[in-house]
Amino acid sequence: MSAAIAAVAAMAVFGPDGSLAFPISAAAAGTVLAVWASRTRAKLRNEPLRWPAAMDRPVPHTAVPPQPGSVAAGEASTTAISPLYQLFAAADDPERSRALLDEVLASDPWALVDFDGEVRRWTRFDFSDTSIARPGAPLPDTPLALALALCSANGFRRAEALQRPGLNRHPRLFPLVLARAVEPVRQVRELATGLLPALLGDTRSGQFAPLLQVAFALRERAHAAPMVAMVLGALSRYSDEELLEILADLNSRAGRWIGRGLIAEGRLTVRQLSAIALGRYNDQLQNECAQALSELARRDGASAMLRPLLDARSSRVRATALDGMVQLGDTFGLEHFLADRSAAVRATAQWGMRRNDRDPAAEYCRRLNDSPASPRPLIAGIGETGTAADANLVMPYLHDHRGKTRAAAVKALGSLGSDADLSGLLCDASPSVTRAVAAHLTERRLLPPADELRRLTGAPKADHVRRSAAALLREHNVWQRIWADLSHLEDPNPKLAGTASSDLDNLCRTRIASVTAPIDPRLRAELRTLMRASGKSLPRDYQRSLTWVVETARAATSSAPVSTP
Repeated sequence: MSAAIAAVAAMAVFGPDGSLAFPISAAAAGTVLAVWASRTRAKLRNEPLRWPAAMDRPVPHTAVPPQPGSVAAGEASTTAISPLYQLFAAADDPERSRALLDEVLASDPWALVDFDGEVRRWTRFDFSDTSIARPGAPLPDTPLALALALCSANGFRRAEALQRPGLNRHPRLFPLVLARAVEPVRQVRELATGLLPALLGDTRSGQFAPLLQVAFALRERAHAAPMVAMVLGALSRYSDEELLEILADLNSRAGRWIGRGLIAEGRLTVRQLSAIALGRYNDQLQNECAQALSELARRDGASAMLRPLLDARSSRVRATALDGMVQLGDTFGLEHFLADRSAAVRATAQWGMRRNDRDPAAEYCRRLNDSPASPRPLIAGIGETGTAADANLVMPYLHDHRGKTRAAAVKALGSLGSDADLSGLLCDASPSVTRAVAAHLTERRLLPPADELRRLTGAPKADHVRRSAAALLREHNVWQRIWADLSHLEDPNPKLAGTASSDLDNLCRTRIASVTAPIDPRLRAELRTLMRASGKSLPRDYQRSLTWVVETARAATSSAPVSTP
């Protein structure tokens, strides 16, 4: 039967004139027709479709790459200088293996998870120097050799490594046991899961944080639920002080994950919640502990447990504690937080005063009249709560010797809706002041004359003054914007040149076709000169677009002459 099918296939590949119709051999055509015939027969008999028997053969082992060259002979191939090759080569040397393992674990405990995958991929190849990864091979008595065996691509070797006596003497390798407890091979996974209770019971508090971080990294694996439950359950063995030490050693993401779980289970006491909120932990974890403590305080009606949090380093914690105290009706010392450096804390204090029918703006005015030593938060507060009539209290601080105070005064005047002329501060020595002035003048549309701004963009001025003046010049109209961009394309200041280039790119891509504003004849001539002088810094398509829009714009009938700086 197969011979007949092959004969028919051989005939089918030739055309009527005897020429080859398809570039396919008779044997290959016979195989295709055999598959087609078997599937057709199965369909007619309503049998389930099956692959041919040849398709069920096991996949052959990966081809062996070239053997590594001899480094001593100067034949240092890519394989020979690979870090993984060096690990296998040094596995039987106690000193070198210890140093290399320290290097692997130096950056992060999560490095072991990546290490596991890299060794697994590497040992799929049958190198002569990777015998440690083969089942039944002798295993040197070093932690590095045991780690390499635990990560072997061969499941039998991983099982042998898990059954090796003395694994509990190497706590740094326990994260690899966690990785084996979530792997797809059931037999290896059961071996690792059976070892976890004893290993977790022998782990000291100072060595438990790496296990938690690896458990966090593996938490979304298919078989991770039992392992994660065992690791989190082991936290109950530690005292309150040890638990705080473990949380302090975790990185931010793992710390938040563990902290949320402990808070949800009610595992953390009031003292622990307060210690975390006041300590140097992750900000989000501190805030969640403060929120949990605030809920407990509101439930029990005890604002005293929140008062220590008012001195916390984190502004989120201070705001959360102050919010809880205000809701509990404890407003003693609320005025103190009107001058907090955090806007969130100030807003909470202002809300608390209004809730008690008190005006926070009046308190700000009273304290500013007393000439405080640190007026900046008070200036920000009057800007947040005051009116235009309070601007006179802020004006004297425009000449304060502290740059941040002057910048706060400028921002407060903008918040109060003042139209004071602040253009004289564009030449301030503090960059924060010039930025605040530029933002204020732009928002209030109090732009200085274009001639004055062109003068300020000149080279003799400080860089921050030139950048602020150029930003204001772009706000005048599209022609001044083009002038400012073309003038600074090749500026020595990289920030000014970069801003000009990106703004011109945005203009030519999105705005240039809709420009209809009239142009002053003298400004048109200046733009022509700038475009000719731009050289290679201006792309050719942008130059054509700008030339078209400048030449086709209608002339302004009445405009002030524009001078060249």
